[in-house]
Amino acid sequence: MGKITLSSVLIVWIVLINFHDGTAQYINAPGGQDEKYQNYAEEGYKNYSQEFITLKHYDNFGNFLLEGLNVYNLSDPHPASSSGILKERVYTNWFENLVLVQDNYKGFATSIMVGDAVRTKFTSLTLDRARFNGVRWDGSTMKNRVTLVYSRVSDPIFSPFKSQLTSRLTAEHKWNRFLYGGHWETEIGDILRFGTTYVNLHQANSEYDSKDTSLRGAVAVSRPEYIILRFRDDSPTDGFGSRVFAAPEMYVNGQLTDIAPYQQYIYPVSANGAAYLDLRYKIPRDANAIQFHAVVANDYLIQMAHEFYEDPSAPTYLVRSNFMTVARAEGNVNDESNKQMLVLDYALNTGRSIYGIDFTANILGFHLKGEYETNVSYSKYPVLPGKDYSETSHAYFFQGKRRFGPLTIGGEYFKIDPNYFTSLSTFSRDRVMSGLEDDLIDTYRAPTTSVDDSVGAHLTNGGIYDWLVDDNDDNDRYHDGYYYWTVRDPKMGSDAALAYKTNKEETFNRTAPEPDAGIFPGLDENNDGIPDDNQNSNDIPDYDEPFLMYYRDHPRFDFGDDWNNNDYIDNRENDREPDHIYRRDQKGHHSFLSLELIKNLDFSVGFFRTQQIAGGGRNDINYGKIEYDMYLPRWGKIQLKHISKRVHDDIADDTYQWIDGEMMFVADPLSMRNSMVHTSFLQAQILRIPNLTIEPLKVKYEHNAQKSLLNWDGSVAQDDKDVIAWRVVNKIDYKYQIRDNLVLMPQLKHRYELQYRNYEVNGKAKSDTLIHEQTLIPIIRLDYTLTPKTVLRMGFQGFSIEDIHRKLSDGGIFSYKKIDKKIEGNSHRDKIFMIMLTSSGDYSGYKLAFNIGYQNVREIYYKLDPSQQIARNKSYNSIFVRVLAGW
Repeated sequence: MGKITLSSVLIVWIVLINFHDGTAQYINAPGGQDEKYQNYAEEGYKNYSQEFITLKHYDNFGNFLLEGLNVYNLSDPHPASSSGILKERVYTNWFENLVLVQDNYKGFATSIMVGDAVRTKFTSLTLDRARFNGVRWDGSTMKNRVTLVYSRVSDPIFSPFKSQLTSRLTAEHKWNRFLYGGHWETEIGDILRFGTTYVNLHQANSEYDSKDTSLRGAVAVSRPEYIILRFRDDSPTDGFGSRVFAAPEMYVNGQLTDIAPYQQYIYPVSANGAAYLDLRYKIPRDANAIQFHAVVANDYLIQMAHEFYEDPSAPTYLVRSNFMTVARAEGNVNDESNKQMLVLDYALNTGRSIYGIDFTANILGFHLKGEYETNVSYSKYPVLPGKDYSETSHAYFFQGKRRFGPLTIGGEYFKIDPNYFTSLSTFSRDRVMSGLEDDLIDTYRAPTTSVDDSVGAHLTNGGIYDWLVDDNDDNDRYHDGYYYWTVRDPKMGSDAALAYKTNKEETFNRTAPEPDAGIFPGLDENNDGIPDDNQNSNDIPDYDEPFLMYYRDHPRFDFGDDWNNNDYIDNRENDREPDHIYRRDQKGHHSFLSLELIKNLDFSVGFFRTQQIAGGGRNDINYGKIEYDMYLPRWGKIQLKHISKRVHDDIADDTYQWIDGEMMFVADPLSMRNSMVHTSFLQAQILRIPNLTIEPLKVKYEHNAQKSLLNWDGSVAQDDKDVIAWRVVNKIDYKYQIRDNLVLMPQLKHRYELQYRNYEVNGKAKSDTLIHEQTLIPIIRLDYTLTPKTVLRMGFQGFSIEDIHRKLSDGGIFSYKKIDKKIEGNSHRDKIFMIMLTSSGDYSGYKLAFNIGYQNVREIYYKLDPSQQIARNKSYNSIFVRVLAGW
């Protein structure tokens, strides 16, 4: 045998190791490729998961995604038993109810998110939600931006923000409502931004196949046994209403029938005021389309509902659907000039689509803005197959202005149809709609009655109200409230009603205050999430609270535009309407001209014309306005504002207002139905002397000269009278540095309010006092700095020179006193003392602040006899300790 060389061995070895494993392998290898020593010094060690089960996840094409946890699933197959949403507990515990992925490549940026409270706005006429719950995708380039949204708005699962989950959340339903939407906008040069929007809200049934489940929506099948046709008065307070000239004819599947209503009347018949006319028709079993022909006139409002058996196989009792409006008269007619035959189809709402365009432009010095939206409402007769219907409405506005040197001209034109709704009211057959976390948007487990809205109950059969645009007047993280259908007694067939409920998250909790809790439009100028008139977050207006009242006054003392003429500044209003740029059922135009006479002095004139399309009301204003703002370096500043307007306004704009320590919904008094109104405001501040601030004058004067006005029947709606109000504030304070660590600050404030009306009775002049109050607020504050982070503060509001602790009986000028000259028994003198230690520091990476204090209050009603004083006088002490942590 020849000599074996090293080179021969290498060649054989290379040949052997290049053979595939399939040609030669070990038998029963103990560990395969894992049969090796492991060392964790560099690689680290991953423990077996005890808390969460991690798996390898692949997409539907088989591509590997990652190894990890399931966080969120939404599925909506058709046909199937239900649509489902799943949120694992990591969704809340790890991701705090928001999962977000972002990417950016070569000028294209994208993000996709799933969240419970995603601020989402396309336009105010299409989609505007403070807390959108669902999926959102955004993409953008240098000139283009696009957003797509998707949500199951019925029981979407609001994961608890304030607690950790111990298990997953799931919700599966057969009947659901879905929201789809998209917005795209582009920039053309530097002159035009153009956008398009599409939003759809519809009801679906997961058991239906695709032909019965589309963006038009699916109807809750509830075969009508009876249909009720209801005629009402569209303006129930004006004394005339709808008029019906004969019993409406009923068509079944397009064919005229001889079926007559059960109720018999002598025609023509009218429905005026709160009274209404109900006509009940028996419906054939084979009907898949029902239509009525009715001859009507005047100010009519027509509604329909139907009654059906909950279980057709065991017809034990009838259930009634919600009454839905199907026709309204235009304007407020009372002379039968609009007599006509109406064709009324019966159907239930199934969906709504809104699509349109919006733009802003700067062309040849003109600043232009506009929007045009088409709103399509879908409905269906409540059987399968039933006839489908659609109704189209529109909303649009155009704004434009241009400056020519000191002159600015501009105007706006708008129209929002009466049936332009950004909400969808559907009838549901689902027997369980689970409630939402902390009553955040509790439309799905609504109160059972409109009388006691604290009672929660599962809906059986009833109305569901979903919306696309919030009522969010203070534009914060929470919508102000929502509408819902009450469900009373379906066995008795009683009517449901549409009621409004304030969002629980907007209710201020003084024991656990949170940012944005409370509704305070226009009162957060520093954008800190706390209302400017409740800076210490205790649910007491600062203008009624010791020491803080020096800095704040009731909104009545402030100046602002009031274009809807309800005696409340527009930017401070809290109403119940969605936040559209213009109100539904209104059309009109506004033209104005503004001239800068000298620097900081502007004079404007204009006219404003608004008309309700169906409601029949109007708001006509001719106005002149002057504004002067001057800042004098080292001296101070002066504000002078005045507006005079001729008003004819009978459109009610109701609002919430703070009355006697409680927020109440107040009807518009319609005090400017026929008026000449003058409002003047002057405010001056002197800063010339160091550490001395003087506000010698803050004066507001209002004069509403009401002109006589007659009702339709010749009765007097409004007499000639003058309603006059004076509101005055004077303030002065001085900061005196006694020592480096000791500051004395005396403050003195005077507040005066007088409102009265003058009128004539039988040629004799009369006068009534509505409000006549005067308040004197003397304050002495002392700040003693113990260390750079610890301050001792002490204050007296109201005191006596001779004996600072004795009862206030001298009535001296240093008493804090509120004098009510209209109701003298409400006058009182107070003495308030407060001492507080404030200390701040760092601990465990947090900044801490301690407030420890004591307050003593004595309130004496000195205009009452002794027996009444005992009942009303107050004296109380309080000790408070507050610890804050922040960063």
